[in-house]
Amino acid sequence: MTPVPDTKTLKNLGLISYAAFLSTVLLTATSYGEKSFITDVSTLQLALCSAASLTIPLAIFRHRKSLGRRECLTWIVLAVGCAVLAMDDKLMLHERLDQTIHAAYGWEETRISDKIDDIIVGLYGVIGIVFIAANRRFFLFSARFMAFAKGSIASAFIMVLCDMRSLYGLNETQNQVLSHLEEWSKIFGGALLLIGLLCALEDAMKTQARIPEDLHRQP
Repeated sequence: MTPVPDTKTLKNLGLISYAAFLSTVLLTATSYGEKSFITDVSTLQLALCSAASLTIPLAIFRHRKSLGRRECLTWIVLAVGCAVLAMDDKLMLHERLDQTIHAAYGWEETRISDKIDDIIVGLYGVIGIVFIAANRRFFLFSARFMAFAKGSIASAFIMVLCDMRSLYGLNETQNQVLSHLEEWSKIFGGALLLIGLLCALEDAMKTQARIPEDLHRQP
């Protein structure tokens, strides 16, 4: 009789398969545009992040039988943020905002002003760091989530730096390398966040991993 793999082995196989799937999508991509399959994958990942963020407080409440208002609001805000990022990714909202700003002030696009959309994406990352830091106590029950979230934010900043490649005076080959790195950072950054949230959900569902109530005593 063939032995059944343990849970840890299955999780590792799942992660390897997921990484292989994302790598295949990136390596076989013919376009990085708004209607590309890569954009669909990225949008789906962020939508799943939003759904997971809404599920986590329910799991916490189930095991702890209580949930502070601020703690609940923290997860809701995170879910809304992921949903906004998903819409931004699919509809290119930051690029449309960039165009709107240029049109409103009558600016001509230059190498520098054309990077307003990158600054907006960079602000997303800054907001993410501030949000995680300000509400860190609500995430302490899942060290795995904290680790994956840090990796996701780092990937976001790599993506922004790569997107600003026109400022670096690079040749065509170097620009292509950074273009590919930008997409890899975006896709795997979203994957890290999703995996982190799934880890947080698993930790929240474990009775032994409950958040200490005295740590989060709120009105």
